Amino acid sequence: MENENVVDHEAIASQIIADAKDLKGAVGSKKMGDINTLLPIVVKAVEAKSLASSMSSEDKKGVAVAILSKLVKVPGIPDELKPLVIGRLVDGAIAVANKLFGKKWFQKAS
Repeated sequence: MENENVVDHEAIASQIIADAKDLKGAVGSKKMGDINTLLPIVVKAVEAKSLASSMSSEDKKGVAVAILSKLVKVPGIPDELKPLVIGRLVDGAIAVANKLFGKKWFQKAS
């Protein structure tokens, strides 16, 4: 049985980039150091989008990874491994936010 609620991470990522002023300027910068600046912006944009579309945690991570993969170059890492590396960074950032602020931190920050 196929999942009827398949989320197109790439399409949502492109839409978020197009809609987010903070991310439009980042397109093409492609510096690994930019991930420190971009990660909170991306996570907040994905959380806001998920409130409107009820995405699962796995889908939110997939969209965040897709956005960051489009925006950030990871030197020395083959493109095939880039989503894995970025996914670990997203996991780490979310784990820290959850530990410091609880699992509802996004609602508090909005």
